[in-house]
Amino acid sequence: MLNIEEIIEIADNQVFEHQGHHLNDLQRAILEGTLQGRTYADIAKEHQHSEKYIKDSASKLWKSLSQAVGKKVNKFNVKSTLGKCSFSSTGRCSFSSTNIFTINSGNLFKESAPSPKNDEMIHKQEQITSHLDLKDAPEIGDFYGRKVELSLLQQKILQGKCNLITLLGIKGIGKTALALKLVDHIKESFEFVIYKSLKSLPSLTQLITEIIYLNDQLIPDNSPHQLSQFKKAIEKHSYLIIIDDVNYIFSKHQVSGKYQPGYEEYGNLFKLLSTTKHRSCLIINSSEEIRELSKLQNDHSHVFTLELLGLDDDGVNILKKFGLKNEENYRKLLNIYQGTPQYLQIIGYLIQELFAGDTNKFLQLDQPFLDIELTAFLEQSLDILPASEVELLHFIASQKGSVLLSELENSYQVYEPIVSSIQSLKRRFLLSTQQINAEVSLEISSLIRKFYHKLDHN
Repeated sequence: MLNIEEIIEIADNQVFEHQGHHLNDLQRAILEGTLQGRTYADIAKEHQHSEKYIKDSASKLWKSLSQAVGKKVNKFNVKSTLGKCSFSSTGRCSFSSTNIFTINSGNLFKESAPSPKNDEMIHKQEQITSHLDLKDAPEIGDFYGRKVELSLLQQKILQGKCNLITLLGIKGIGKTALALKLVDHIKESFEFVIYKSLKSLPSLTQLITEIIYLNDQLIPDNSPHQLSQFKKAIEKHSYLIIIDDVNYIFSKHQVSGKYQPGYEEYGNLFKLLSTTKHRSCLIINSSEEIRELSKLQNDHSHVFTLELLGLDDDGVNILKKFGLKNEENYRKLLNIYQGTPQYLQIIGYLIQELFAGDTNKFLQLDQPFLDIELTAFLEQSLDILPASEVELLHFIASQKGSVLLSELENSYQVYEPIVSSIQSLKRRFLLSTQQINAEVSLEISSLIRKFYHKLDHN
């Protein structure tokens, strides 16, 4: 296996061979940092440039390398692509067919050398296997923990042949980061790797067209048969597709999982995925349960759902990166903010900025402390709730500790709607239930409780 210095030298030689100039110092730094797994933000900070300048420079670098070696190169595949480069007598880079990996009954194997008549087919296959479309994916920065989850998901997809993975959990728990980290581990097993977010509310036709139109040329615009065409594509090729932020297509101020008008067709997509076995794998992220996929994995071996909880000891590393004082307080902060990565990021920055990194001073505040940023973050999850769910959360927050279900029966004249609100809040991961003897208790997080307490006092 080539080391980083050797890969950089290959890149430099190929650029010089094809374009007549060597990599400059910044290009070498970007390439080295990328191969080390560092983010553009880290590289920018070290070399005293803006992150945008580094991103722009990196984009030009990947384009230059792609032209030099004749294959698409980006930050995700630069190591594997240049590592497969062999040289002709002229010194130019070529790719032997022994470096082409295909999938056969789930096992990876090397192709034997092709006969000349198969050269065109192999060339097409090389182009397909290099398709990585993560341009819309966010930069995940540093990644902490989740080793158990990564190992489990990798096993489910590669050995268990799961076609549909659903990652669920509250906003900020790290679903996107986990999915993108997983891509790094398994992308070589798929022909196409694609990330799409539903934050911008694309129609189902638009989403499917963006995923497979350029590759298979199957779907004309506004095709009434887009689902059947999509099914053909994921059966024909091996796709790894992340569909992020599914909760954005659900209606606000309605019971959980109800689609916005015009987005009901997504329900048919999820039904199709839950009942169809194919060559591909789709990873679907949502902060609300998806009705069509709820409780399916007991009956379908190709479907797996994972609810993400807070980080355990690995969450401490988020606080460490801020250089906070009194490390004996890290565990306390981890528990207060429930190991939620986004919460810890916000609080770590706050302590660094306003408390000079002193965790003792910060812990003297009434905990959990919700600053402006964390309050706004919680509002994004809570402002979408219907009045009945807000009322129920408010009631539970006003009580000390958990609330027994029987207490709600005594407090509300009309009991049936409360049951629906409990179900809906559970499916949003904003409320949990626990059976104690013959009673069921309702619990909310200390942060949600504090959020409603603040509202009452403002």
